[in-house]
Amino acid sequence: MRAYQNNQNLDDLCQQRDHAKQEVERLKAELKLAEAEVTRLDEEVSQLEQRV
Repeated sequence: MRAYQNNQNLDDLCQQRDHAKQEVERLKAELKLAEAEVTRLDEEVSQLEQRV
């Protein structure tokens, strides 16, 4: 019975780990999009500053 419970706990931890890894990958992708937006806005600001 104890071995079964340990296996269940291990399975639960593995699922939590896998979910966390997926969340990290999602956040990395979101960060890349945000960085690209910052770069785009920086370029837009530079162009506007040159007009002034």
